[in-house]
Amino acid sequence: MQYIEWHEDRAALNDFTVVDQLRVKNRSGDVSILDVVLFVNGIPLVAAPPSSTGTAGRPDLGRGAPPVVGCPRRR
Repeated sequence: MQYIEWHEDRAALNDFTVVDQLRVKNRSGDVSILDVVLFVNGIPLVAAPPSSTGTAGRPDLGRGAPPVVGCPRRR
């Protein structure tokens, strides 16, 4: 079963969601907070741990994020 449509002609069929400040609790009850999580079709694909903060305690995204390395394009 294919959960993510990787072919560039069909990539628009995927559902992308970005969440900030996602709180996750493990089995022992400890809570971790991730700054940004990218979901593709409900699957967490990229997670960014807490980073240095900019103004008002929020991550400084003004400089942009590094490119995400993924599946190579098919030609």
